[in-house]
Amino acid sequence: MHTPVISISMPAYNVEKYIGEAIESILAQTFTDWELIIVDDCSKDKTLAIASEYAAKDSRIRIIKRKENSGSVRLPRLDGVMAAHGTYICAIDSDDAIEPEYLQKMIDRQRETRSDIVLCRMRLCNQALQEDGRIIPNAQYNMSRIFCGREAVIATLGEWQIAMAGMLVTSDLYKDYVKRNYNAFINTVYADELDHRKLLLEASFVAMADASYLYRQQSGSVIHQVSFRRFDELKVAIYYLDFVFQNFSNDGFTINKVLQECLEKTYRCQQMFLANKKVFKKEERNYISKLIKTTYKRVTSNEITGLGLKYKLLSVSYPLFIATTYIINAILSLKK
Repeated sequence: MHTPVISISMPAYNVEKYIGEAIESILAQTFTDWELIIVDDCSKDKTLAIASEYAAKDSRIRIIKRKENSGSVRLPRLDGVMAAHGTYICAIDSDDAIEPEYLQKMIDRQRETRSDIVLCRMRLCNQALQEDGRIIPNAQYNMSRIFCGREAVIATLGEWQIAMAGMLVTSDLYKDYVKRNYNAFINTVYADELDHRKLLLEASFVAMADASYLYRQQSGSVIHQVSFRRFDELKVAIYYLDFVFQNFSNDGFTINKVLQECLEKTYRCQQMFLANKKVFKKEERNYISKLIKTTYKRVTSNEITGLGLKYKLLSVSYPLFIATTYIINAILSLKK
């Protein structure tokens, strides 16, 4: 059996509108020694049928059907990783796309630097996959840079200076990580951000490639909607804090930056919760309130420096956090 150079893991769930475009962008690659593994997460629309049509026409495309829906892209993506035959593995989401030279640029950079992981440039797009001008890393970023794994993780903390989408990873590193972490923490829409950081930390070298990954922002996705699952962000924030304290305990600047980030997330979730309480059932409201309080206590159990006036007030105590958020929401509603 032929061993492809690159295996592409593509999780898919109810993306009939977009998966064809994602697959076409892979078929258009100038680098052709790849396999595409599409992991269907029990789609209820025509996603599986569309993927199967492509698989019937191109032997490089394989389909895996999950027995039950996982609830996020994380487990389907990892299933694709474990099924991969390639020397390198690249994860592409089924509602995104890549430029025709993407795989060639990524593998050239890996061969040039011998890095464990190669990262790309992510271009944010609207639902029609038209670029909106935002790029991670930005246009001025030094794409010739090579990090150690720890340095790469730091570039994701507090703000995303580098992007994780579409990264190319050596198969041995990725599979070893998945074997140890498949069920290591919660499976939710935000959990892959923590996966990516943990994977970066295990890399000896991480390189950058000026290859464009087109990231589609969907208004209907969990991260852009008011929903019960939206608050999973706070569950992951607690794991995120634990990860940072375990691995960067001597780096006060980095820890403070992450604490600021998590306080802002907690405030944002409280704001959204107060503005949309009627959307949730009683038991959901109770759960969300408890989750916000638990996250707030976890974040503010540490001293946070360099805060502006608003976040200084928010960090004083939980009752003041609640009261301040009420007042800010009231002021914002009057301005509408």
